[in-house]
Amino acid sequence: MRRSALLLLVPFLLALPARAADRTWTGAGDGQTWQSAQNWSGGAVPGPADRALIAGASVRLTGPASAQALVLSAGAALDATGFTLTLGTGPSTVEAGTVLTIGHTPGTRALAFDGPLVVRGRLEWAGGIVYADTYYQPPGNRVLTVEPGGTMRWTGAALRQLEATLDIQGTLRWEGGQTNYYQGYSSTGSGLFEIALAADA
Repeated sequence: MRRSALLLLVPFLLALPARAADRTWTGAGDGQTWQSAQNWSGGAVPGPADRALIAGASVRLTGPASAQALVLSAGAALDATGFTLTLGTGPSTVEAGTVLTIGHTPGTRALAFDGPLVVRGRLEWAGGIVYADTYYQPPGNRVLTVEPGGTMRWTGAALRQLEATLDIQGTLRWEGGQTNYYQGYSSTGSGLFEIALAADA
């Protein structure tokens, strides 16, 4: 009877979602690749329910990546160019002195987020789509905020498409290429908006 009860429990236990965790970058593997489990505490790559915490290291994606939240601190740099970085309800932060670089082919999501994303350092966007699902509903806290002292740079020649709400309290610098605003999304804020001569509105 006990054995039968245990067998009945097995499918239920297998269906339980993995417990969320803080995954802290240790660099104990190759010291640079997000997708290497040995580089993270607990020997596991962050999943959609986890917080990814990176301090004082330069990290790059070698494939798509997801996390509930991302925190870059202490001079960290994350290069997600060429892949989709998907963040959950967060909050996610790019702290002062850190850099998040995103970029993808036109029409492909470079960054998607479903909660507050705060930039106090620098966010480099070199193509693809920045997306938050706010078209059919109020943005709420699904806003990309560049705080005073923070910078968002639109760089490169690849087409960028904005499908998210921006709140620019720091600096937005448009240095090149074309940026399209998808209908229903906007930029607000009282920060500095700079347009370089190479930019194409």
